Amino acid sequence: MALRVFRSNQIEQLFLALAQELAQGPSDPLAPQWLVTQNPGMNKWLELKLADHLGIWAGGKVLFPKRLVEQIVGVGEHYQVESMALALFSQLSHLEGDPEFVVLSNYLKTASTPLDRWHLARKLADVYDQYLVYRPDWIRGFERATPPADETPEARWQRLLWVKLVAQLGPDHLVCMADRFFSQLSKGIHPTHLPEQISVFGLATLPPLFIDIFSALGDFAKLDLYQLCPTNEYWADQLNKKALLKQENRAAELKENFDLLYYESGNRLLSFLGRMGQEFQFLLEQKANYQEGPELFVFPKANSLLGQLQQDIYQLTNPEVTPPLAWLETENSLEVHRCAGALREVQVIKNRILATLNEDPSLSPADVLVLVSDLKIYAPLVPAVFGREPKIPYSLADQNLEEEVPLVALILEILALPEHRWSLSEVLGWLAKGGVGRRFGLDDHDLERARDLCLRAGIRWSKNETHRAELGQPSERSHTWAWGLDRVVLGYAMDDEETWEGILPLRGVEGLDYNFLGPLMEVLGFVSRLLDQAAVPKSLADWAQVLGRWANDLVAEDRAYELGLWQGLMSQLNQLELADTHLDRRSLADLLGRIGGNSSAARGFLSHGVTVCGMLPMRSIPFKVICMLGLGEDQFPAQRRPVSFDLATNWPRLGDRSKKEDDKYLFLEALLATRQRLILTYPGLGQTSNQTSPPSVVLLELLDYISLRYKNANRKPVEFPIQSHPRLAQSLKSFDPNFPLLANYSPIDFNAAQAAWGQLKVRSFFELPLSPPAPLQLNLADLIRFFRDPLAGFFRWGLGLTLEEPEAPLPDREPLELDPLEKHGLGDFILSTELGPEEIWARLEAEGKLPSGPAGRLWFDQAWRRYQPVLTAQAGYLAGQTVKPPVKGRITLGEVDLQGELGGLWDKGLVRASASKPHGGLLFKTWIEHLFVNALVGPTQTALFAAPEKGRRGIHLIASPDAKAILTDLTKLFLAGCRRPLPLFTKEAWVFAQSYLKNPEKVDFKWQGTHPPNTTPAYKKLYHNQDLLNDPLCQEVQEEFKALALRTFGPLLKAEGRR
Repeated sequence: MALRVFRSNQIEQLFLALAQELAQGPSDPLAPQWLVTQNPGMNKWLELKLADHLGIWAGGKVLFPKRLVEQIVGVGEHYQVESMALALFSQLSHLEGDPEFVVLSNYLKTASTPLDRWHLARKLADVYDQYLVYRPDWIRGFERATPPADETPEARWQRLLWVKLVAQLGPDHLVCMADRFFSQLSKGIHPTHLPEQISVFGLATLPPLFIDIFSALGDFAKLDLYQLCPTNEYWADQLNKKALLKQENRAAELKENFDLLYYESGNRLLSFLGRMGQEFQFLLEQKANYQEGPELFVFPKANSLLGQLQQDIYQLTNPEVTPPLAWLETENSLEVHRCAGALREVQVIKNRILATLNEDPSLSPADVLVLVSDLKIYAPLVPAVFGREPKIPYSLADQNLEEEVPLVALILEILALPEHRWSLSEVLGWLAKGGVGRRFGLDDHDLERARDLCLRAGIRWSKNETHRAELGQPSERSHTWAWGLDRVVLGYAMDDEETWEGILPLRGVEGLDYNFLGPLMEVLGFVSRLLDQAAVPKSLADWAQVLGRWANDLVAEDRAYELGLWQGLMSQLNQLELADTHLDRRSLADLLGRIGGNSSAARGFLSHGVTVCGMLPMRSIPFKVICMLGLGEDQFPAQRRPVSFDLATNWPRLGDRSKKEDDKYLFLEALLATRQRLILTYPGLGQTSNQTSPPSVVLLELLDYISLRYKNANRKPVEFPIQSHPRLAQSLKSFDPNFPLLANYSPIDFNAAQAAWGQLKVRSFFELPLSPPAPLQLNLADLIRFFRDPLAGFFRWGLGLTLEEPEAPLPDREPLELDPLEKHGLGDFILSTELGPEEIWARLEAEGKLPSGPAGRLWFDQAWRRYQPVLTAQAGYLAGQTVKPPVKGRITLGEVDLQGELGGLWDKGLVRASASKPHGGLLFKTWIEHLFVNALVGPTQTALFAAPEKGRRGIHLIASPDAKAILTDLTKLFLAGCRRPLPLFTKEAWVFAQSYLKNPEKVDFKWQGTHPPNTTPAYKKLYHNQDLLNDPLCQEVQEEFKALALRTFGPLLKAEGRR
């Protein structure tokens, strides 16, 4: 009996051989059959295929290679990487000041937190784990009584630390137990706990120590190795270009004739990508005593470019000595796309999948695999793109628990924060994650209301003034949670004009708001207790109990799946328990993140539609269509910086793992595993310019090979066509049938492209105007609101929709300065109140509207001085006048009854004051109020006092005897605006009307202000990126705008008198 090796260039043939062997079954029908694979994805694929092929598959025991070896030789559980890290964390706490560990001691002196010590322990554990697998002779040397004479300082402290680690954990580590295993075999003592058969499937490499163990195991047990091999030839001696150049240079140095020397170059693509497989084949031939299984290789068909590449690799074809092939212009089995960023890559891949499915109706989304170089970058983009029409079913695999399960993400976030500031976004984010809000009776609507209340109450960060002082900040109560919630409670219980202990009650607190205030405060108290529990380092067992209670208390009843995953994580944590090891919360969060990352299993892999997953080594599962994203120069192969004290990086050996070589071999496996089409993308275009960047070196090597292998009709090397995509998905080129490889199938993008590039005629939101509204009663405030933004008014009163502005990030700091909107609000308050400056200051401070301390007083004093001219002018105008009671009434204006109430009437008429400069929106609001008063009580003049602009401080409107007729016309515009969008923009219309009446020949259209109307949600929804005022294709709309501007502002200009 000996180790049997089955080889094939197709994983399907290896599977059939495996299924044939497994179908025979063990002598005990209840005994599990052991399968060994490299990753959970391969496990899932094998289980599904075996169940389909055999009719049923159950009771199999699936292991990874290292776990199998540990079970064979009997390695102790405490030599898992996480357990070693915990033990080293404990050891490091005693090394500071030890002369034997000067390097570590110096680092530990600079480590400011336990997390720094934990990170060092974790890196040391990773290095020792690699030594155990790839440098067993070093481990044996560490444990010898006499150290070697040439021992370096780095090796010395690592040896001494290893001795301490073994003294703590015991001698049953991999190297010691493997030596014991070989010793027992030499004495004829065989393990008795192994099954009749072990099948190792789909591996592309194994450490030399594992090969020795498998070879020895094959002498007395049935052990089959199913190896995916790109060729049936011996290819371990193939040299790539770099290696050949080194040999040529060496020959020149030795004055030898290089042409007379024999070096096997073979297929340059295989030698460049396949180093990892070459080394495995060499080690297998050198170290293993094995029998060859039956011939399973399949000669690839060269019926496409992809098939030709696979055949070249199989035959070890050297393109430099082989006659070139004629290029087929219809070739479509290999595509390369250059995109402007990760989002465009995902959009392009979606469209190429749709095109491929449309070309071949026999394909389904399940036949497509999408590999991405970085899941953290691409995973969030996939739902946003694949979930839009036309939708493609998909599943995301390889995500760790933190990325996949909101409950895990929430608890790890709470544990990992360096200090809990209790910022507004932080706390509200906790409530929204993992169903925590629902657990305390707060639904999504309640959370939205809570968000609004907290914002209005001025809550920004910290629990209270004591908590703020603990964080090294001034002990001020304003803008804390305690201060803000007091404002909410007082707003429910008191008059909002009175202060209580320097706190101003919050206005507008309703009874329904108070209903969820209790649950909100309960959540805050609960989280506070959680953080208090997490403040002290604990043993892993204690942490498991505490975190188990956290999860039970935090998660809602409908999240049982998440709770089960969390309990599984806690079970793994319990298994790592070591005596006298206590972790702080941040180190624990890192540990849990690593455990969660290692326990991703095969969730999402081959479960539904297109499989989107990471580029994991040895993922050689065949798919009809494979897409690879993120093949940028600095993305793939990944460059992993070695740890500075990893001795193995200075003395590499055959069989060592390298992230770079792993990724190159993964690319080779994807090339061989694709059955119909391979689609490659890379972010090679600038997102704001046409500057290009090169793709990955593996992609360049592939393109170079193709140019050597193929010639065009002119007998010149082929330059493989790279499809360069527009920076925006809304480009018209993406919808041009002359560019099928750039095709975009999104109807939303199509409409946006037509509008953005001027090929979509500007029209109303609907083809026909809406039905006219029934006779209605209209409030004066609503009429003013409509003319503030007629496009938004169409949605609100015509369609019954309210378009919200994009949600701004929550403010997490108390105000340090005032933004323009806050300055305007401060000015309006100063101009509208009868309070004196000290009373205004006290009220604003109690409301938290100003920065704390002297800075707030400085802002207030500046604002007070700024608006003094307006106050003085207003006071002079009102001198000797008395204020009149508010007027209230209703006016019938055709089909509309206009009703309203207005204050601010004095003996001389209506008086208004504003902190804004006299722009069109402000003037038109004042104009409507002026008309209403004139129509209701008779001829009345109006005075508006505003911030100075070019020597102007407002306007004076004379009495309007035809006010009712003008108001009637405005209500007609309101009704028309309810049926279709009106292109009326008040600020722009005011500027146009003034310039037009001065000189009709010299007018132009300019958007006004820092947030012009063409940036509003209503405008974007209706017209996308089209510029209605300046686009030459919008002349009809521009003429209507001119007419509306003169129709609305013409009467105002006739009634205006400057102040």
